[in-house]
Amino acid sequence: MDTPFPDYVQVGFSLFNGFKFKLPAVAMGIDDPMIVEIAAEFGESTTEPGMLLAQVWAKEQNSVTSGFITSVYVPAKANESLAEQGERLFRALNESQDFSETLTMFIQLLINKRK
Repeated sequence: MDTPFPDYVQVGFSLFNGFKFKLPAVAMGIDDPMIVEIAAEFGESTTEPGMLLAQVWAKEQNSVTSGFITSVYVPAKANESLAEQGERLFRALNESQDFSETLTMFIQLLINKRK
């Protein structure tokens, strides 16, 4: 009988580093009870040497469909723990105007879709 999936050695298997947090829509200045879940996967950038990259996605709490929000970069530091990398990326995300604007538009889109 054939195995349904290729052997571990034959696939491009990757492990991801990441963090998640929940944010109420009101935190973005939107008067709605919605809670959004934000997830960021991060690692060393393959296109920007010496940089850490986080790809950030969001979805309404308990939803299955996510939308891409933004990417954020910070300089890589030698011997930095995953927790320290995640914390620096989280701070950069918190300071990102693009993140704030795109997340706000995404939440508005979800609200309008609900109507």
